[in-house]
Amino acid sequence: ENQITPENAPRVVSIGTNSSITYRLYSDVINNAFVCATITPASPVVEKEWQAQGGTIEVITTERRNTSDVLVGYNHSIYFKNVNFAGSENSFSFENYFFGVYQTSL
Repeated sequence: ENQITPENAPRVVSIGTNSSITYRLYSDVINNAFVCATITPASPVVEKEWQAQGGTIEVITTERRNTSDVLVGYNHSIYFKNVNFAGSENSFSFENYFFGVYQTSL
């Protein structure tokens, strides 16, 4: 949603039946072109994969303005909270992990 979240009140999405997170380890470095490709390139390949077993995704939305203070879009800061990942060989958890910022434009 392109709507500012109130302070200390992020949007919260529970990981479960309607949303999921897959954590992947690739054989080489990937970039946005790889991730956003309509047809995934043959290389690099996924070497290991873990599925989130629980936790939440929190999103904090703020305005993005240009140098003239005109609203041009929004920043969506994404956090994983208490997310547990499980794979065929091992598992790991993130208590509080900053995933990144997704920007939208008007």
